Amino acid sequence: MIQASFKTKRLSVKPLQPNDADFIFELINTETWIRFIGDKQIYTQEDAENYTKMICTSPDRNYWVVIEKESLTQIGIITLIQRDYLPIADFGFAFLPEFQNKGFGFEAAKPVLAFILGDAAFPELLATTMVENTASQKLLLKLGFSFLKEMIVDEKASYCYTISKNK
Repeated sequence: MIQASFKTKRLSVKPLQPNDADFIFELINTETWIRFIGDKQIYTQEDAENYTKMICTSPDRNYWVVIEKESLTQIGIITLIQRDYLPIADFGFAFLPEFQNKGFGFEAAKPVLAFILGDAAFPELLATTMVENTASQKLLLKLGFSFLKEMIVDEKASYCYTISKNK
């Protein structure tokens, strides 16, 4: 598990903690999360607490909470997950709808991505997104990812992108 924190001009990015369950509950129940990532069936506060604890204790999952410095509002997450259907780790992100399309995703993801690719354990990363999720695809390209292939994940068409330390 990676415990690094990051700061940018407008944001703080810190590892997810069990006490972030309220924010996780809000984020994963947004329309965009359910549409583009999937319904995690987290319907109660207790579900969110259990889900957040599972993430925090899993060696295959790293989540960072993105906090807007001025208001101290939790606005999104950056993730690094070893998924069963991928040979190497999957880099991802999600933001509350009111904080999308404001440059926060790029600003938060860039230092986390640079840090991960600087670790010898992660010379290459993948990123997957549903075909319909054009906003995430644009952000991945802006971050330096390249399109790799189309694939089917959970019976849905998805695109897979790649980035390596040498890029």
